Order: sequence, then C-alpha cells, then structure tokens
Amino acid sequence: MGRHRERHEDTLKVLNYFDGVHLIRRATTPALFSVALLDDVCPPSTVFASYNSYGIKSSGSTRHATAQSIDIYHFNGHEGGQEHHWVRQLKYVHKRFSDPFGRLSPAR
Repeated sequence: MGRHRERHEDTLKVLNYFDGVHLIRRATTPALFSVALLDDVCPPSTVFASYNSYGIKSSGSTRHATAQSIDIYHFNGHEGGQEHHWVRQLKYVHKRFSDPFGRLSPAR
C-alpha cells in the first residue's frame, strides 16, 4: 500500500478472500473462545469454524489439536458474555500463567 496507493480499492477486494479459519490451523498456544449465538456482527458459524479448526495440524492421517475451550452465550448479541466473560478471561489467564508447564485444563 505504501508504493501503490492508487490500488487501495483492489487491495480491499482481495482482502475479502482471506478468512482467519484458513490461518488459525497454524496456532500453537491454548486459546479461550467465546460465541454469542445472537451476534449479528460476528456470526456464530464463523466462530465455531475457527474454534473447530484451531491448532489442527494434519500429518498424514493423524490430526493434532491445540488445547482450546469455548464459552457459549445463548441469549447475547455482539456484546457477548460481558462481565461474566471478563471474569472467565481473568481466571483463564491466571490459570494459564500459574501452571509451570503451560498446560490448559478443560473449561469448567
């Protein structure tokens, strides 16, 4: 963009074809996801697609997945779980950084 400023519109058109679900397979660290089923900004299907693809590496016929968990907010829109999820995030970070081996326990 620094060299071809006149191609701004073309660049934005190309970026429409990039989807995080294609890159998320390369993730290597544990992750906490959340999804609000009434979200009209980030459709739940895209969150579930990312969650289901997160950290999956194909090596022959074996698939290895990185640890992840997801919190589902059935009656929320784009605001998600708000303070309920903030507390969950703080607990997640505390547990993540207090485990000397860097492992992630399953969501409770």
